[in-house]
Amino acid sequence: SILLENNILPIINERRKGLLKIFGYKKISNIRDFFLGEKERKLNLYFLKVKKQPDYKNYFEDDKFFYLKIKEVQTINEEQEVYSLEVKPHNNFVVNYSILVHNCIPVDPFYLSYIAKKYDFATHFIELAGQVNIRMPEFVVEKVVDELNKRKKCIYGAKILVLGLSYKKDIGDPRESPSFKIIELLEKKGAKVDYNDPYIPETPKMRKFKFYKKSVSIDKDVIKKYDCIIIATDHSCYDYKMLVDNAKLVVDTRNAIFNNLKKNFKNVVKA
Repeated sequence: SILLENNILPIINERRKGLLKIFGYKKISNIRDFFLGEKERKLNLYFLKVKKQPDYKNYFEDDKFFYLKIKEVQTINEEQEVYSLEVKPHNNFVVNYSILVHNCIPVDPFYLSYIAKKYDFATHFIELAGQVNIRMPEFVVEKVVDELNKRKKCIYGAKILVLGLSYKKDIGDPRESPSFKIIELLEKKGAKVDYNDPYIPETPKMRKFKFYKKSVSIDKDVIKKYDCIIIATDHSCYDYKMLVDNAKLVVDTRNAIFNNLKKNFKNVVKA
């Protein structure tokens, strides 16, 4: 009854009946006065370490999304007017008279599609484009398998190096990067996969992908050891001439070789 009076909704562990699980800063703070001694000390340590979340009053919720109202926008007069500017490191867009906070290119179109449906607009092309993007890692892996087969090499046990783990060139943001899915699919087929990315020295914790790897250093001798090199992100720092001269097979998902060297090569396949 005390818990109910304090608006605490306990979660009962079925394996150990009578054991209550209480989560969250606010709910735990409501019961802190009920404990003494060692338990009181542990609770006090908890409150010292955990910062209370601010109580925002200027936001509203619409189904799946939260909107935060901007209280004030300061305008700075400059001679040259800027239409839009992508601000690092969060890649938010500052545009004339407003700020657009976005997640990333693969996700944002689905937000637009979601809102459009509320106004009876059909966004078939957006949804189709999203499906194509989601399917691309599988397409790349199929291309790798086919090209290795042409060279009488099985994907099982093949040594593959993925160049680039970030979502786009010259940044260290791995969110929504297809490289993770490519690595996962290759390893499921029995390939031995390494990666190199000068901006991401080790794989971060991701919601969907649990593997852990460290970026390997590359030079011409290292490149020669791999059965296939996949260019997943076309970082400007990569030496594409060295790559072509020493790789047995390059699967280029960004057309980076042609864009940088202005010619095609027999050991380079576009995907």
